[in-house]
Amino acid sequence: MVSEANALYGEIMSENTETKNHLHSNWRRMPLLHIDLSYNHFSSVPLETLGRLTSLQTLNLSFNCLQNISWDIRPDDVSGPRRQLFFSSLKYLSLQGNGLAHVAPRFLAALSRVETLNLQDNAVRPCACADPSAQGADLTCVAIGRLRTLKHLNLKNNGIRTLPPDTFLESSLLSLDLSANAPLAVPRGALRGARRTLRSLVLSGGNMSGSELWLPCMPALARLDVSNNRLQELPGSLSCSPLAEIDVRNNQLLAVNRSLLLALAPRLRLMHISGNGFNCCDSSWLRAALELHVELPDVNDTVCFTSEADMAMAEYLREPSGKCLLHTHAQDVPVGTKVITVLFVAVMSTALLGLCRKVCRTQSAAATWVALS
Repeated sequence: MVSEANALYGEIMSENTETKNHLHSNWRRMPLLHIDLSYNHFSSVPLETLGRLTSLQTLNLSFNCLQNISWDIRPDDVSGPRRQLFFSSLKYLSLQGNGLAHVAPRFLAALSRVETLNLQDNAVRPCACADPSAQGADLTCVAIGRLRTLKHLNLKNNGIRTLPPDTFLESSLLSLDLSANAPLAVPRGALRGARRTLRSLVLSGGNMSGSELWLPCMPALARLDVSNNRLQELPGSLSCSPLAEIDVRNNQLLAVNRSLLLALAPRLRLMHISGNGFNCCDSSWLRAALELHVELPDVNDTVCFTSEADMAMAEYLREPSGKCLLHTHAQDVPVGTKVITVLFVAVMSTALLGLCRKVCRTQSAAATWVALS
């Protein structure tokens, strides 16, 4: 079998064009739907051969040694231009775990029907949609936004530091995973192109603060994972999203905006909250979540603090400490009422001070008159 395989390889690599065309015509007749070439040591992709498989729907090239995918398609004749192949049926492509940094634009253009692209554990840097170098031969980024049929994109752990403006302007993404890219910044406009279609967004492990995360209004977003960051509050723009699940674990939240929670209440069903330094005395949002029947699977693992000590959030909810009762009541007072109260106290204090001074002057004058008498 080894000798036969070597002979076949020799035919494929032969300079005999007629033999090559014969082999390629045979490939076209093969009704292959799925090919799994993962966990090998490939350092290049046989694009010309794979492009002949017109029925191919899924291709798995994960965990190989592909550092770049270049478009090296031979012309039909020596003097002619390079041919453009099309993966006309390919819907699922996995390139996970290759260390990829460069993907030829002509290869991306060939993925005319791809819906799922897994680029996890590589070194891919997305291009801005209008990047002038997008057609350049020495491309240093990948123009993922040009894949208009793409629905699911995994860019986990690619060393991405920031998303350029309008990265996904021409796409119709349903799910996007940008987790484990730290430190990551998602500036204004980066997600603008996918905001109307995106249903699932994973930004876990980006070491982001609130100033480094800008989320537009996303009217289709049902799942959001912002765990393992440095957020001190959640973006107010989430109020226009139909979120059913949100993960805020391991951030720096002292509380969750109660008005935001009430805005999400009609659809919110699941919320992960542990690993934050919540203020026990500002837990009206949590009581509201429980009253709205939002599932909090890790509430027993959640710790909050009081002026005395840290304690389990569930324990505090069962028996609020006396030192928090007055504070909690104060938190529930409307801001306008607080302002009026402060002004009233200030006016009364001024009036009392004036009265005291007047009384003191009167008493002093009376004492002086008695002394003279």
